[in-house]
Amino acid sequence: MKSARLIIQMLKSLKKNWWKLADESIHALTPALVKQWRVKRLKQVKGATVIREMTMYSSISEFVRKELFLTKENPFKEISKPTAPPPRN
Repeated sequence: MKSARLIIQMLKSLKKNWWKLADESIHALTPALVKQWRVKRLKQVKGATVIREMTMYSSISEFVRKELFLTKENPFKEISKPTAPPPRN
């Protein structure tokens, strides 16, 4: 599947994009840290990429919360996503 390749690529780049936060416990992830990540990431890539990454990481966090019961909240739901770029013509 085409999307499977994209997801695998995004998961491989997790440590590269999350810097030292990738080594921290999942319990240490707070909305404030996610917001700092979003600001730094927006300096590197466009808003559409950050929206895609935030959506995937939010899905993972939601799975951890609902299925594995490791966290009580999803820190990605607490912060806003960047504005979406205009559609292509």
